[in-house]
Amino acid sequence: RSRGSQECFDPIPHYLLRKYIAYGRKWAKPCLSEEAKEVLSEHYLKLRREHRNIDGTPITTRQLESMIRLAEARARLELREVVTAQDAKDVVEIITESLNDVFADTLGMVDFRGSSNHMSQAKRTKVF
Repeated sequence: RSRGSQECFDPIPHYLLRKYIAYGRKWAKPCLSEEAKEVLSEHYLKLRREHRNIDGTPITTRQLESMIRLAEARARLELREVVTAQDAKDVVEIITESLNDVFADTLGMVDFRGSSNHMSQAKRTKVF
């Protein structure tokens, strides 16, 4: 339904949303498809290559595990048995935006030197 330029939004009742989430947790146990594995592993390896430095690589297997869990959650949300390549691409987009938001400098380059306090060099400069 739409009124002029505004659309009406009918939210899902709270109790029904809780039941849906409980059902998904209990019954949806998605597994990664080969295509999803490929998308996630390519992005993980790309991040490792691009952000390798003298002090060590700040991208660890924890980030890969997080991407897998997010992709599984994305599939679980739709009560699917298989994590699709699109789920993996959505997760890659989320992770990329998150890294850019937290660690990007003024030129848009990811800067992990501020990773100990979760602020990029540019954002630390703005704070002071």
